[in-house]
Formats: sequence, structure tokens, C-alpha cells
Amino acid sequence: MAGESVTNNEIGEGEVQGASTARGEPHSRVGGILECDPPGNRNSLGDQATEITDGVCRYGVSAANGGMSFIEICQIRLQHLFPQLAPPSRYPICDDSVELTAECIANDVIRYLLKEDMYLISRDSISRSMRHNVYQMLNKHSILFTSMVNRLNVVPDTAYEAFTGVADELFLHGGVTWAKIVCLYAFMGRLALWARDGRMHALKKKLPLYVSRYIGEEIAHFIKGYGGWEQLCIEYPVAEEVSGAVWRSLLMTGATLSLVATILTVTS
Repeated sequence: MAGESVTNNEIGEGEVQGASTARGEPHSRVGGILECDPPGNRNSLGDQATEITDGVCRYGVSAANGGMSFIEICQIRLQHLFPQLAPPSRYPICDDSVELTAECIANDVIRYLLKEDMYLISRDSISRSMRHNVYQMLNKHSILFTSMVNRLNVVPDTAYEAFTGVADELFLHGGVTWAKIVCLYAFMGRLALWARDGRMHALKKKLPLYVSRYIGEEIAHFIKGYGGWEQLCIEYPVAEEVSGAVWRSLLMTGATLSLVATILTVTS
């Protein structure tokens, strides 16, 4: 496993160095750009970070009753061409339920990791926190996530069952924690990379729905009872330095995934 060659969705070290030098951006094998808040926030998962400032969340944008004035149309067109002109989003469309917000965040994570539709990347603090922590977890446990997805050998017909099997094992011992929720999104992101490489575009599009459905059925009570999605920003904010307790919790969650992979291999 340690000697595995670099897969299509991973960036080799030499390639990373060249790309980083050319643009001055830190990159990883899972794609995306590290993010950070202004200095002073003590709970980051990275030593170097660069904030994406040119994206905006536009999930579910539609015209009310189908009628818009010429000025409104021009404003929307300008925001599409120059997304930095739009104000930061606070998920106005996704605040209706925990499930809808979960789907919005999942779509955002996939866009970020796969570098697709980057102009849709959200600047919302919840989405930024999830992106940053998923990115860090995938980097720290790259071999684990890769081998786990390869062993599952997911096919479209059984994809949801495979996804819920991993999720159930993840939350079985120790209950629900924010670190495990981040881990669930990291697993989804790795599946999205795998589906992209396998040209399974239909599966890739369904993954946010899988996450939303599972969270709605199994985890929504935890999120609602612990302050909503905003609590994620408090537990795992995007910053320059991470406290030892926060980082240890994510490392332990990665170790939990290793056990999950072993269980699934034995029972499959």
C-alpha cells in the first residue's frame, strides 16, 4: 500500500512542487487549495493556507414567479461574471432543514476537491470549515481512504448500501461527533474522486443526496441538539494553527476508519 503508484486523482510530488511554485499555492494529492482565516484563530488544521475569495454559494437560485426586471437580470448576470461582487452567502436557501444544508455542503466539498465549477464555491463559514477539514483529513489519511474505496468496489446499483455500511460502522462506537461527521464528508469526497476517475458521473451526482439522506435519518438530531451546523465552525474553525485536542480528535477518527475498512473487508 505504501508503495502504490499515484492514481489519476492524486498529484505527484514533482507536479505539486511545480504547480505550487508557479502559483504560490499549497496543493495536495486530493485537489483544492488550503484556506485560512485571519491570524489569531487557534483551531486550524494547516500550517499554510490560502482563502478562496472569488466564489459564492448560489444553490437553488431562481427568479420568484418567473418575472424579473431588466435591472435584476443585469445584476444576476454581473454576479455570474464577477462573483466577488456578491455578498458572502449564509445559506439562505439551505437553512430550511439540516438535510438541505447537508446536501449544499456536500456539493460544495465535491466541487472543491474535483475543481469543478469553482465559481460556485461558497464563502460561507460553515462550508469553508467543512472544506478545510475534509481536505486535511484526506491528506493525512490518503492511503487509508484510497485503499478503503478500492476495496469496497462500489457500483451504481449498490452504492447507497455501501455508503451507509461505512457510515453505520463509523458511528457505531462512540456515537456521533463533529469529527466523525467531517470524516463522513471526507469519505464522500474520496468516493467522488473515485467515481470521477471511473467516469461514473451519475454516481458522483448522487453522493450529496446520499449524505443528505443519511444525515436526515441518523444524525439530524445530533446537529439540531448541538447548535446546528454553525457549531461546526466553533468546533473546527478554519485558522492558521490547530489546538492539540482538535487535531487528536480528527486523527482518532481516521484510526476509526481503519477499523471500519478492516470490518468491511472481513464481512464482504
